[in-house]
Amino acid sequence: MFSLIIVYLEDNETRRNALDKTLECIKKQTYKDFELVFVEMLFDNPSNVVISNGKHIQLKYPPHLQDRMMNKSWCINVGVRNSQYDNLVVMDADMCFDEGYFQRIVDYSQKGDKFFICFDKIFCEIGRDNPEERIRPAFLLKTAGGVFFIKKDFFWDVGGMNESYFGYGSEDNDFWRRANHLLGTINNMPDSIQHTYHHWYTGRYKLNPNREKFFYTTMVDISKTIKTLKELNLGGDEPQPIYQ
Repeated sequence: MFSLIIVYLEDNETRRNALDKTLECIKKQTYKDFELVFVEMLFDNPSNVVISNGKHIQLKYPPHLQDRMMNKSWCINVGVRNSQYDNLVVMDADMCFDEGYFQRIVDYSQKGDKFFICFDKIFCEIGRDNPEERIRPAFLLKTAGGVFFIKKDFFWDVGGMNESYFGYGSEDNDFWRRANHLLGTINNMPDSIQHTYHHWYTGRYKLNPNREKFFYTTMVDISKTIKTLKELNLGGDEPQPIYQ
């Protein structure tokens, strides 16, 4: 059993089409013993996403934080707070996979890892800045992006996701580095998965201008960063940044 957490911000028709593909892949899974926790970031437009099976959490920034755009870290933390199972799978809203994928995640989790990446190769569809299909081998993966499995207790032992990050970029690298600091090594499940929208920077989902500065600050003293994050009410009513 696991809770599947998906974060979403509808920005344009292409992103919505990518989400629909992901939801269709979820419906086709042979493994059914999971809950879907769908966390949607709302700005001006009302939602038109219908989740028939699962929790649909809609978040809206307080007015004084509207300029911060998307905050995926906050959304994931909210999803974890609202999940019912101790096993978590966090998934981007633009992934495609075959009908046996969830079963393979469950099987691989029997190894006992607290945290692992649920693929060792990722294929990106040809797109705006993807002139050719790209494959990232396991030894280059230094991020918790795409799809990852984690025990809920360990998620909070790492400090949760760093809610300082807004817009696009580096929040998953930050999390991976903190987890790797505690574990020493992070395994990759031997599997391939497809990203249907990755690296298309548009609209509110644009690059975080401070991502490199935030990431560097974390790396200066990872233990201190973890301690500070654990003292915050992450996943609460609004983001709790430790870096400004």
